[in-house]
Amino acid sequence: MTSLRLCAAAAAVALAGAAAIAVLAAEIGGASDPAAPIAWVGERPSDLDGSRFDGRFAVRLDPADAASADPPNDLSLEDALAWARRHADVVYLQVNGATYSAGRRHPVSERPRWVDGTTVEPRPLGTAIDGSQQERSWPLELQVRTDIAPAAAAALLQQLGAADVVVEPADQGMLAISCTVRGSAAGDVLDAASEEIESAFLAVDPDALLVSATFQTGGWR
Repeated sequence: MTSLRLCAAAAAVALAGAAAIAVLAAEIGGASDPAAPIAWVGERPSDLDGSRFDGRFAVRLDPADAASADPPNDLSLEDALAWARRHADVVYLQVNGATYSAGRRHPVSERPRWVDGTTVEPRPLGTAIDGSQQERSWPLELQVRTDIAPAAAAALLQQLGAADVVVEPADQGMLAISCTVRGSAAGDVLDAASEEIESAFLAVDPDALLVSATFQTGGWR
């Protein structure tokens, strides 16, 4: 179940990036020479679920045949921008969900300009690009079949360090749980929290069963 969730999240990241590029291309429209190449620089996720970034970047050119060599896909930000600027006057940098103009030409005046020298450090998704925050809250949804009362289950989760805990009775003797758990990478948090929560419930109710554990839909982007 976890692997399917991680693959779905990775696909969502890829689709979101493609959608952002399509919107930006439409925004540029005829503002630049359609024959001139545009370079796109995007930060690569460092894990399968796209929840962490390690400050490494990939470059692509539009049109793709604008360069004789294949664009690199694992560069530092400085090297990625240098490569992009050698091959295109218009360069767009996508980092932390924002798109910056980073080339010699800026066909869309409203697009924010990238400030050279800004550092992009390894970090969890959605945190400051300087890497000053290495943990964040990840929202989880769980279903547990148990005889433990909702209030007692909520107290148990809070003892484990979970926050924003909501426990409601569900069908077939199950509890529907939502909470947030802090950690560095979503996949690691899901695996560790699932194991810890299941063990805690079993200590109180030996017949307890963790039926499912996933991320809250759309909640951790």
